[in-house]
Parts: sequence; structure tokens; C-alpha cells
Amino acid sequence: PKSQESFCTWVLGDGQIFKYYARGHQHVYCGSKVDFKKIESDKLRIVEKIGQEYVDISSEWNSDQLLLSRNESFNFLKEYSRGIINNSAKVDTPSGLGAFLMDLGTRRGVKSALVLLPGISYKYEKINIKANSSIIFDVGLVYPVKTLAAVKVHISRSGAAKWKNIYNENIKFEESQSSIGTKRISIELNEFQGEYVDVIFESVNVPNSSALWVGFINPRIVN
Repeated sequence: PKSQESFCTWVLGDGQIFKYYARGHQHVYCGSKVDFKKIESDKLRIVEKIGQEYVDISSEWNSDQLLLSRNESFNFLKEYSRGIINNSAKVDTPSGLGAFLMDLGTRRGVKSALVLLPGISYKYEKINIKANSSIIFDVGLVYPVKTLAAVKVHISRSGAAKWKNIYNENIKFEESQSSIGTKRISIELNEFQGEYVDVIFESVNVPNSSALWVGFINPRIVN
């Protein structure tokens, strides 16, 4: 609404506020619509109001725009039923297992995720890798715990015994008001072009860490 746009412009002093918090005056646009193609991406800052906080989501926005030009060849969430869990013991989760699908409130809105408990891995088999493919996902912790979570992704040529670790990181819980913080991961798969591969998502077992629920958000392969 025009009233909100006017208030936004007044609060930011039409860019004058950046004299105090940055390197001089910067032009500010307040509104619901803007032609982003006319703005250089390295100069573009996107700020979203989340709860009572304004959060800079520029990097996530730029990454999302790049993804629009790529084709999705495999969606791990849509193919969830194809996955194989390493431990089918019953636990107290929405699926009754240590791997399940769950909607998470992130800085970019509600997103669907493959959630794994500590010590659980989830394998997908026989995925065809096309030219210029990358595996892309956001990763974050569901609950506010202080313990770091060890998160890994492995890939192997289908039927081969040798696995290659393509992602290995210790992540911590990051929160912005009512949403969880996430990190965008993008890994090129050029060496597997034209082949079929198996992929494993893993949350490494950590002692006394039952609340370490790891979310692989919107994992997919694009080309």
C-alpha cells in the first residue's frame, strides 16, 4: 500500500540513513514491485521484514534468481519414497522413523525439508546426472540446541563400492525471530555427467543429541 511505502521512505530518510551506517548516501526504493533487471546484482540489497526484525536476504535472493534459469532434473523430496534409511527403528517423529519430510519456517518463508535425526542417513539410488548438473539444498537445524551437528553428503557411481564425500560441515542453530537460519549449498557434479549415481544425506551421530534435527531444505539436482 502507498501508506506503507511512504512510511518506509520516511523511516529510511530516502537513503540518508546510510550516511550513518554505510559509506554515504544510497538510493532507497520502498515498494512491493521493482524491475530488478535494471539494478546490478552486486549493488542490490534485498531486505525482508520477519517478525519485528528487518533481515538482509540479498545473497539468498540472488541465488534464487540464478536457479530460475536452470532445469530441475531430480527432486529428492518428491522422490522421498525411493529413499532408503539406514536404521528403521521406531522413534517419536512425524513418520515414526529417523528420516521424514517436514515444513520449516525459514527466512525465505515456509520450505519443505528432508529432516534427519543424529545417526541417520538416507540414500537415493540410480539418479541420472545430466550435463552441467549441480546438487543444491539449504541446510539448517530445526531446534535451538547449542551442540554442533555434523552433516555430510556422499555420492557414488551406482553399484560402486567407493563413495565420495561432497559435503562435510559442522553446523549450528541460527535463529531470526520465529524462523530458522539456513545456508545455501551448491555442489557441481560434472565428473558424473552421463552416469547414474547414488546419493546419501547423513546426520552424524553425536552423543546426547536427540534434539539435533538436521533439515536438508528443498534438495534437488539442477542442470
